[in-house]
Amino acid sequence: MKQYRRFEPEDAARIRLPGKMMFSPDGKTLAFAVETPEKENNRISFSTWIHDEHGSRQLTYSRDALPLAWNSNEELIIQRNTEDTLPGTTALSLINIGGGEAKPFCTLPFVLSDLKKVSDDAWIACGFIHKNDPDLYLCTEQERRQKLKEKEAEKDYTVLDELPSHQDGAGMVNGRRNALFLVSFRNGLKVRRITSADISVNEYAADEEKILFTAADMHTSAHKECALLGTYSFKNGKIKMIVDQPVYRLDTPLIRNGKSYVLMTNMKEYGAKQTPVLYEVSGRKLKPVYEPAYALTNLANADLRTKYNTRNGVTDGMICTLASVEDHTELWAIDEDMKTKALYAGAGNISSIAAGKQSLALIHSDWETPPEIFLMNIDGTGLRRITDLSEAWLKGKQLNPLRRIDYVSHGKQLHGWTVLPADYDPEKKYPGILDIHGGPRVNFGEAFSFEKQMFADHGYFAFFTNIRGSDGRGDEFADIRGRYGTEDFDDLMAFTDAVLKEFPALDEHRLCVMGLSYGGYMTSRIITKTDRFCCASVHGPVINWISMSMTSDIGPWFAPDQTGASSVFDFEQMWQTSPLRYADQVKTPALFLHGTEDYRCPVWEGMQMMQALTVRDIETRMVLFKGGSHNMHYTGAPGIKIRRLHELLDWFDRHTGK
Repeated sequence: MKQYRRFEPEDAARIRLPGKMMFSPDGKTLAFAVETPEKENNRISFSTWIHDEHGSRQLTYSRDALPLAWNSNEELIIQRNTEDTLPGTTALSLINIGGGEAKPFCTLPFVLSDLKKVSDDAWIACGFIHKNDPDLYLCTEQERRQKLKEKEAEKDYTVLDELPSHQDGAGMVNGRRNALFLVSFRNGLKVRRITSADISVNEYAADEEKILFTAADMHTSAHKECALLGTYSFKNGKIKMIVDQPVYRLDTPLIRNGKSYVLMTNMKEYGAKQTPVLYEVSGRKLKPVYEPAYALTNLANADLRTKYNTRNGVTDGMICTLASVEDHTELWAIDEDMKTKALYAGAGNISSIAAGKQSLALIHSDWETPPEIFLMNIDGTGLRRITDLSEAWLKGKQLNPLRRIDYVSHGKQLHGWTVLPADYDPEKKYPGILDIHGGPRVNFGEAFSFEKQMFADHGYFAFFTNIRGSDGRGDEFADIRGRYGTEDFDDLMAFTDAVLKEFPALDEHRLCVMGLSYGGYMTSRIITKTDRFCCASVHGPVINWISMSMTSDIGPWFAPDQTGASSVFDFEQMWQTSPLRYADQVKTPALFLHGTEDYRCPVWEGMQMMQALTVRDIETRMVLFKGGSHNMHYTGAPGIKIRRLHELLDWFDRHTGK
């Protein structure tokens, strides 16, 4: 028998992933970033690559060379901060795709988050300012150094006086704003801020006449999913607010052939995550023009991804967008008559797209292929893969097969999957792991999962499903607000029964359960209702909706919305759906994994349940990952990813007797 190498936790720090794609102005060359883990330095670095008629190749080899924008068809602007870069600024370099070293270009006097070219002499930059010193970018280097010195004296304390004061993945953001700047590089660097310190820009789109942007109003305690909508005119240099009160959820501003669009919902029927409708913006009027049946974004639960993803683009009169359909992500084109065409609708996950003049690029993953870049013609034909970033990573490994399982729960036709253990023998007995996705309004699908392959390689059935509350089947199916831990619990138990029936080799006495975020909530809730699982792993959960509502970066609006509470002061309703309320009923050993900088479900969430089990002498263990955010399973440093996976395997192995 041929020997294959198993997937091990260390492999999480070996795979390279693509992201941040952008076409050159003529559409002939695609630039993209490649994320590379550096285990020896315990960090993630980025390099710049391109694809043209000669194939795909790496342009930069030094650390952290991130592509930002095309300066011309031959030159890329890249971000390349060094030890000499002054804090609070962004160093830009130019690199010619024909060859040669990157050359210093300029240093922007703020931390840059995005850069777009409007014309040869007009650029839009999005970058960070602080409400107490919004014009710091105008200071000389000497003045800036003096202010940095003064700031150093304040390092031992932080002032919080607004919501949100902290943000997962970004830390303490009290007073920080995302501002729009006009930038000119001709005849020396010229920078002018055009948005006020009263708002923080979320997203924007632009053409040669205007900028269309959404922004949060920082002087209100209103629902932070709600946004303002404004335009900036290049002709008169003024901003006009179209929606000036935060009463709607606004996403994805787009400009197509001079017409402006935005996704919008009032959230009244299905809450904060209600599927938005596409509106055309004309003057101060908004007219609904397209009501999608599915969310126009990627909602796939994936353990291999980068943070640099784009879900829409415009080309050749088409709005190109991702759509989450049942258990996969599709690439759609919406024409000027608002008719849609699925350009790609295969199984798997599309995490990002880029639109060029002749081609579309997509980062796609299916069950046998980790995320790679594919190109297609703008009519959806000619799909071809252009990167092989995972080829060396997969060498010597054998992928474990996936099996679909259909089942019924409360009259609903549902389905899930199981990954068979390596070298599966139906005459043997194997332990299993039920994995529950986050959200809850995301979905599982037939996309590559490193974790599930690793579990299968270590002798487990790894099984997972989309229950009620998952996205991809419309708002009614996805809406379980106020009913967490009820019908979703029933669906998970029905699925577990279906897997046991389909595979007698799965040992019902050696079942484990795990989940992150909402999955962590459900794992905690499951062990308060049943002891059919021999152990549980809980990652970044909500344990107490009351404490979460008062401490999370999204708590003041998310907790009431999801629990059916009338406000953050409706403690009784939030307590009824909190796993902590039922902690005295737990008999199952539970492992808690939490990042110390998880501001979505703060660390004391897991800590409360862990301590509740400890005082009852239920076996438990909590591992805190320093610097880890809510999404540390894919954004974390290599050391965090590796240790987390070892903790999972060790916990499951010990409690299943492996």
